[in-house]
Amino acid sequence: MNKNLCVVNICIIFFCLSSCTLKTESSILSGILWGGEGNRLIIKSVSSLNYDDSDTILIDNMGELVWNPDSILSGFYSLEKMDGSKLILYLESEKSQFIDGLYATFPEKIKTPDTDLPELFLKIENINKNWFDEINELTALYNDVQKDNKEYFMQEMNYKFDSLKSLYRNKVLEVSEEPLVRMFALMQRAGNSPMFDTWSDREMFFSVETQLNQYKHIKEVKNFLGQTAQLRQLEQKYNITSTGKRFPTIYFADDTIFAEKHLGDLVYIEIRKELTEKMPTDVSTFQHLGIKTYIFDIDDTEETALINRLGIVQFPANFVLNRDGIITAKNIWGEKLMEVVDASLVP
Repeated sequence: MNKNLCVVNICIIFFCLSSCTLKTESSILSGILWGGEGNRLIIKSVSSLNYDDSDTILIDNMGELVWNPDSILSGFYSLEKMDGSKLILYLESEKSQFIDGLYATFPEKIKTPDTDLPELFLKIENINKNWFDEINELTALYNDVQKDNKEYFMQEMNYKFDSLKSLYRNKVLEVSEEPLVRMFALMQRAGNSPMFDTWSDREMFFSVETQLNQYKHIKEVKNFLGQTAQLRQLEQKYNITSTGKRFPTIYFADDTIFAEKHLGDLVYIEIRKELTEKMPTDVSTFQHLGIKTYIFDIDDTEETALINRLGIVQFPANFVLNRDGIITAKNIWGEKLMEVVDASLVP
């Protein structure tokens, strides 16, 4: 009797373990997470702004969790606790992922045995958070400055902002060699400020683009590739007036014409939008040197035609022309600009 009962109990235990294993293996996401009965997680796509797209995962009293939706799109998902702490996962629609968080601090010590992507994503997010915190500290310091000192202090602040960005960019790049991780790094922002500018850093974007062929089915990658395709189109437009080409005839404000009548002169041209940008160069120096200098402030009605004609992608923009009307430099400022001008003056 006891022998038969033992056999039955063993069968029941085996059946339960088998059912649990099958359930876990067939799930998109499963694992163990310390928390206790009643705790829950929110999971949602990183690229979705709609809260209704999120789902709730319950953690049972054994710390086990299972998420098995009818279907998902492969991509980046945010696994969040109610306190706002989160872990970024890369989930494939046909592949299960297990997370090990038993007696671990969420999200810092969560383990994903099959991939190190969540750990790298977390490092990047922490670096970005530290950058954002330092920006806020600097901004608060600037807001406390008396009005009379703000212009001088703003110059110093801009220098510090640039230094901070350079510091944290380097930190992010150090931990983002893998293509998906590098793409994730290029997406980082602090409020409205991107860590990487799509235009200025376009070579980084192009480099990652060439390494993402096996991930083209991922929605975030699709968005990224769409962005780089637009960048390549913009670069083609930019190259309309690349160095070594003759500067085209242009018309401003109905009666202002720049044409080949200036051949034989050294020419500096700077184009800004409606005085919204401070002139970064003291052009009086150029005028004293006998360089023909043109500063144009344009409005929105002139912008589109001008962009198409001159391949301008950012304002302000500038051009240095030699005596034959050939572009010798474009969009350079400060000391580099002065070096080009000095070289142009040499017969």
